[in-house]
Amino acid sequence: MLGHMTFSWFWLLLLGVAFTVTVVLLLRALFPDFARESRGSSGDTALELLRERFARGELDETEYERRRAVLLGTPQQHLRTRA
Repeated sequence: MLGHMTFSWFWLLLLGVAFTVTVVLLLRALFPDFARESRGSSGDTALELLRERFARGELDETEYERRRAVLLGTPQQHLRTRA
């Protein structure tokens, strides 16, 4: 009888673990950005992408600084234009 009870507890524990893993995987599939958002704000992500684009040469320094100022909410220094 003891062997039968131990076997039943094993299957119950295995079922509980399988249920938990299924729920976690389902939640991650339904809300893929949730974990990413909890690590940092979307502003941080935008700044990282901006830095990467600047590093790859997709943006010149002027455009990088302009966009960075917009993301950080800092006042922009206007560039001198020829009149």
